[in-house]
Amino acid sequence: MLQRIDYIDALRTLACFLVILTHSAMPTENANDGIYMFFYSFISSPATQIFFAISGALLFPVKRPMKEFYKRRFIKILPPVLIWSIISILIYMLLGNITIEEGLKRLVLMPIRPAISIYWFIYVMIGLYLIGPIISKWLVSATKREIEFFLFLWGINLCMPFLNLIIPNIFSDSGSHYWMLNYFGGYLGYWILGYYLSIYPFYTGCNKKFIWLCTFLIGYIVLILILKLHNIDDQQYTYYLQIGNALMVIWIFTVTKDLSPIFLKLQKPITEIAKYSFGIYLVHILIVRELVWRLFENHHIFVLIKTPLIAITSLILSYILLKILTKLPYSKYIIGI
Repeated sequence: MLQRIDYIDALRTLACFLVILTHSAMPTENANDGIYMFFYSFISSPATQIFFAISGALLFPVKRPMKEFYKRRFIKILPPVLIWSIISILIYMLLGNITIEEGLKRLVLMPIRPAISIYWFIYVMIGLYLIGPIISKWLVSATKREIEFFLFLWGINLCMPFLNLIIPNIFSDSGSHYWMLNYFGGYLGYWILGYYLSIYPFYTGCNKKFIWLCTFLIGYIVLILILKLHNIDDQQYTYYLQIGNALMVIWIFTVTKDLSPIFLKLQKPITEIAKYSFGIYLVHILIVRELVWRLFENHHIFVLIKTPLIAITSLILSYILLKILTKLPYSKYIIGI
């Protein structure tokens, strides 16, 4: 079992809450609520990337034999994903959200696509687990400069969507198979970034690295606000694989690591949430959409307040459910501890 690290637990808990927050905004017919929903969507956008970076920080370089690494990782994640996919499909069929035929189709196609859309994260993580031991052999011998060279090329890829502001549609979300840096793109970069930050961390304060980080991050936020004010479609510029998200991940990693000693009094609940974060990720969408939304739907609460209330309520209920499930035999295969 991996040793618990306080700042990693804090990061995992924060990422867990942000994932729930991004799914907590209820549909609304009030056009004025759009800006507030965008606000929560924007601040939550680095959530899954934080999880990727955490995995890189904890698992890289892989020191176990490849077979043993795969066995440990896949036994931990595959049974819970299968169980909660089946449970979710059954609940959606009972509620009439999907037909029996659609439910069966989702089950059959599970090996190649997630049965529940938000489980895309786990499928990407499985791919990263598969390549992890292979990349580790390079990381063990790589110098700091060589890792920075990889991250530099990855960063260029993350900047490419912004070319569309100059030449419309020149670069799609999926990039181009003929783009010479195509193989330096993708979510692997967040794993290597997490590893890099754990070995060569940034620090808050008046130092060159942190000042440049804050400057670029503020510039990115200003750009997104300008695009929003001019009603320019900003989806590709707030997407997971673009430079702004990477800057947010670095900033959150840095600040959380430096501030983690301040939250010592909260360390116990933080560690508890972190411990169950994978299970919470799996169950929260059912809790949010099929339970908590129904509790809040007849309450006319300002959306800026309602959304985090839904997220907090859902987080607590998800945690309680998982704690109850720990009483079952073989519960680790259900909650992913």
